[in-house]
Amino acid sequence: MSEKDKQQIRNRLKILSQIEPSWEGVERAKQRVRNNLVNTQGNPVSVTARTIQTLLNGRALKFAAAAIILIGIGFFTGRLFVPAVDMEELQDALEPVIRQKLQEQWQQAYATGFTQIKDQLSR
Repeated sequence: MSEKDKQQIRNRLKILSQIEPSWEGVERAKQRVRNNLVNTQGNPVSVTARTIQTLLNGRALKFAAAAIILIGIGFFTGRLFVPAVDMEELQDALEPVIRQKLQEQWQQAYATGFTQIKDQLSR
């Protein structure tokens, strides 16, 4: 943006800042705000209440309710039909497998490290 354009914008903003709104314009704006905050029965409605009403009437509420219902059904179905797990039995079944895999990994790491040290010493 050129300096001439910037100066022109500053001049126009200066002129706009000097404009004072009329009393009637201010009153009209206040009245419009009041009218928007009052529902059809004449009761004041807060912005939060209006937002909640909009959400309750919308598709978002139906979607959320359906999701909650499906999650609840899944949770309770799982709790009812899946047998309880005996942790000691599970640990006894997994422990030998884990020990074997760890032993293999340690042996592989030891062999690799030993080979690397042997190669370094031979140089």
